Amino acid sequence: MISDQYISSETKKQWGSIWWIQVSLTLKKALLSEACKNQGFIYKNRVIRLQFHLEMSKRTICDVIGNCRNELIEGKYIQNEEGMLDRNSFLADPRLLMFTLLDNLEGTIGL
Repeated sequence: MISDQYISSETKKQWGSIWWIQVSLTLKKALLSEACKNQGFIYKNRVIRLQFHLEMSKRTICDVIGNCRNELIEGKYIQNEEGMLDRNSFLADPRLLMFTLLDNLEGTIGL
């Protein structure tokens, strides 16, 4: 959890149960997209904060759709159900993704 000293109270916004935050310059932005400028951060080259889920699977995507269907409105950065379920090529083994991430972090900090 990021300490509250790095979080401005005006920048907290809740979508479902996920807190999206705008962090101070003490964290380096590591990942961003046109739709979301705050996708991932690195703190002191030792801590990684991701604002997305590596563990998504076809089943969990179906669960999210089922729980949040009323929030799937038309918008520039909002995929419809079919669009989300059609993107199987982006679904990878979450364990492999996590191990790759941790191996790269380990190599960077020299553990």
